[in-house]
Amino acid sequence: MARLIHPDRTEEIVHPRGMKWTLKELQSHVGGYTEFIPFLNMIVNEEGRWRNQLINQIATDIMIEALRGRLKYGPVIVGDVLILDKTEKM
Repeated sequence: MARLIHPDRTEEIVHPRGMKWTLKELQSHVGGYTEFIPFLNMIVNEEGRWRNQLINQIATDIMIEALRGRLKYGPVIVGDVLILDKTEKM
């Protein structure tokens, strides 16, 4: 089970088709090449900024909270974001 967060602040729960996520499934949820942010178990679109995708404020807030005190300015996350359950495998 994973949490799919859209830039319009809507969310849905999604599941892999099999026992673990495939790269193709992850790419289909974020709309392209994937980048994995391990300490958050977050999957984002690697090219989201270049494609001018909309800011995903919920995912950005999650990232800023996780990095609180480590950076002066937090990163901006764009596009659809998938947050995997800690027990899920890729």
